[in-house]
Amino acid sequence: MRYSLVNISMMIVLRMVNDYGTAAAAVFGIGCTIDDTITKMTQGIMQASTGIIGQNWGARHFGRIRRTVWYAWFLSASFYLPFGILIVCAPRLLFSFFS
Repeated sequence: MRYSLVNISMMIVLRMVNDYGTAAAAVFGIGCTIDDTITKMTQGIMQASTGIIGQNWGARHFGRIRRTVWYAWFLSASFYLPFGILIVCAPRLLFSFFS
């Protein structure tokens, strides 16, 4: 159900973006691709850490759980931060990879 609502809302947003022309739709598509790439990397990190956390929860190693969470947050931020800086400071450079 959740994914259906996300897809329906994206169709509505894309419909509004299409009112501004093909260039706006292309930029929106590139932005979604960049966001999807970053999100997939961080989701992989978080999913990998859940197994480690679960195993350490069962073993009652709560210090390892805290370290795993901090490492996962750090790794995720190390992916998001450079892309965030590029999006804000040099969007043309980032988007030029797609043309």
